Amino acid sequence: MLRLLEETVDERVTRYVWLRQFEPGANSSAANRLLDRLEYLEGLPLPDGLLVGVPVHRVTRLRRQGERYYADGMRDLPMDRRLAILAVCAAEWLSMLADAVVETHDRIVGKLYDLQSGFARQRSRTKRAPSATR
Repeated sequence: MLRLLEETVDERVTRYVWLRQFEPGANSSAANRLLDRLEYLEGLPLPDGLLVGVPVHRVTRLRRQGERYYADGMRDLPMDRRLAILAVCAAEWLSMLADAVVETHDRIVGKLYDLQSGFARQRSRTKRAPSATR
């Protein structure tokens, strides 16, 4: 977990900051970026039932604290607090990223559907239009 605060992506930002910078997109490259983050989080050694028994308000509070800190600020926290925030953020981001991937997929499919239905309408109009050569 602590490697999230040490590793960098593109030699610019830490993995920790990179993981929390996501939002649903509307194309395949956005979907791939989300999937990269999701794949990374799935590779972390998070035990099953990590948040079982932890009150929801506590999980939300830890996640919000984690989203406000940068890596330097996290390194200044006591080890147990740092690990708690990292674990909660990783677990919460997993589900949030999965939701973002689904929403991105829906947007892509919706855009394709709209495009296809536009072609179908155009095709039906040209079939109905009287021929000018007759």
